[in-house]
Amino acid sequence: MHRDDALEAWDMARTRPPGEIRPSTTIRRHLAAFDAEGEIGPRRAIAALAKLGRPALDVLLQIAKDEPRVRVRRWAQEALTPFTDRRVFPVLAASLADPHMSVRLHALLALAARREPRAAKAIIPLLRDPSGGVRVNAVAALAHV
Repeated sequence: MHRDDALEAWDMARTRPPGEIRPSTTIRRHLAAFDAEGEIGPRRAIAALAKLGRPALDVLLQIAKDEPRVRVRRWAQEALTPFTDRRVFPVLAASLADPHMSVRLHALLALAARREPRAAKAIIPLLRDPSGGVRVNAVAALAHV
């Protein structure tokens, strides 16, 4: 899928009412957008999946856990922020141990935005993270959870 196709898929999810979107077809189309070059294709595809809501949650959770492409896994962490499903917190908390700094950072930001008191226990180990950016954001996150 080319960048234009990714943008079209994102626009479809953004502008059509939820009842008009066939989730399985749309999800498959967004997943194909992950191969678009650069950051914009994957980020928009993930955002469009999140906009589909509950029908896309299982896919987003799977991407956040198992996607081999770091940039896609990173944006999946962010996309999970507004979901209140009980399965989201453990995935975000587990992503705090991801080997890639950007995934840890996005999982941290997602947990901080959710303002769940139980997040503090998961965030505390990041105060010793090798990345200074992660450590600074962990301190800020702990002030808000």
